[in-house]
Order: sequence, then structure tokens, then C-alpha cells
Amino acid sequence: MSDRLRILQDTGEEVLPLPRVVLLGAAGSSEFSEVQRMLSVAVPEGALTQLRNVAELAELYRQGEFPDLIIFVQTWSDEFPFRDVLALPGFGPLSRVLCCYGPWCVSDGRSRQDWPLALRVPLEHFGAALRAEMQQLTAPNRAEAPLPWTAGRDEIFGRRQQPISAGSASGSRCVIRVISPDRKLAEMWVELVRKAGFPVAAEGSAGGGQVVLWDADPFDQAMRERWSEFRRRFPSSKMVALVGFVTADIVSELRDLVAASVISKLLPLDLLLAELRALAPGPFA
Repeated sequence: MSDRLRILQDTGEEVLPLPRVVLLGAAGSSEFSEVQRMLSVAVPEGALTQLRNVAELAELYRQGEFPDLIIFVQTWSDEFPFRDVLALPGFGPLSRVLCCYGPWCVSDGRSRQDWPLALRVPLEHFGAALRAEMQQLTAPNRAEAPLPWTAGRDEIFGRRQQPISAGSASGSRCVIRVISPDRKLAEMWVELVRKAGFPVAAEGSAGGGQVVLWDADPFDQAMRERWSEFRRRFPSSKMVALVGFVTADIVSELRDLVAASVISKLLPLDLLLAELRALAPGPFA
């Protein structure tokens, strides 16, 4: 383990080494700009290495560097054949890997079966998946092993869709407002935030809410005008846009309109709640 990846507390006691993360692929493209931003927030400075291809990763292994987490950004199908990754010296079934795929690779897994489903995560779910991996890597007791590569869809769903903890936000004074033309969807989100313990802005109440869950589909001109009008009336509200497809262009436009976060509607509810807790000011009980 590299000495540069160890840190010492003021007391001189050794603490957990920084998790070593490798990002591999065309991460500089506009498609994966959100991946770059999330990694800059989540990964400690000096612990992230960026590589272009599997050959460079193999060289890293030969130098005796074994990353704690390897992240592939997959722009097109078959860009990184899994057989090439399997041939890496020291790579094995306990390696932590995320293959973050963009919109051109959505059909992979139906039209082809190369990467194990347990390692694949769509671009719009990357933030939540990264947070879960970093929590495991920085926890004092790293007991939970990665998902087996052979995990079925039910096992993958069970790991990623964790139960909602009732009252996990109990004590928060952060008022959440839900705005959606889909009444059933709005009711589900309201039930989620209430179960977590957040105060919910009543329909028709005067205030904007400190955090606003906004169903932004379809984000057409009429939606833009409603969004801008709400922002004008309640400039201090943190706006969270929920969309069906989190593409680089929609993320860029919504961030230009001061969205605090852009989240997939298909994100598991516990991960949506984690996003809310990250945005909401404390205190929490």
C-alpha cells in the first residue's frame, strides 16, 4: 500500500488509508461531466487516478498498485470487453468495480451479455452507487462484500433497494415540498418524506419549502416558465429536479436554472432519500 495514501491524525495515530479510486475511459466528455463532478466531491484529493484504457490499468497493477474501486465510464457498447478486464493480474471477484454506462449502452444486457449486471450502473444512478461504495470503503468495519458477479436481478435489486428507515430524518426542520402533475407519483414521494420524518409543505400553503422535489418531465417551454416563476418567488428554495432520463444536456440546462440536484425518477427510494438528506440542513435526531 502506498505511503502517500496513509494519513495520520494530530495524535499521531494511524487512521484508515484513503480509498484508492481509478477512473477509466473518456471521462472528460460532456456526457460524463457529472461523473467528474461527483468524484471531485466524494474522493479525497490525491486518491483518484485517471486512466485511458485497460492497458494502463494493467500497468498500474504491475507496479504493485491495487485500487480499492475501479470505475469504467462506458460510452459505447463493447468499449471495454470484460474478458480484457478479467485478464488483469490481481483482478478478482472481490474487486470493487462500477461500469457506468451512458445512454448509447442502455440496451446492453438485452442485446448482449458481456459485463455482469451486478457491476453495471446507468449514468443517472451513478451518484448514489458511488456514495454507497465510498461509505463501504471508508467505514471502520468493511464487512460487506461487493455483490457477486453472478448475482441475479433479484439479488441486485435487493442490495440496491434498501428498506426505508422510518424517522431517519426525525428532528429535521427542513420543509419538503413536492410538485408533480402525476398525483399518484406525488403521493408516493410525499409518503416517502413523511415516513423519513421530514415536515411536508401542505398543498396550497404559502411557503415554497426549503427543499422542493419537482417532477420536471417533460421539460418543455411551459415547464421552464413555471420553474422560473417558482424560482423568482422562492429564491432560497433548493430545487431538486426529478427526470426520466438524466442526460448531459438536461443536467446542464437545469443546473443553469439553479437546480440543486438532478435525479432519476427511477432511483431506488432509499437512495432518493439519501439525496434529500444530503441537501437538507440539519439537525437530525
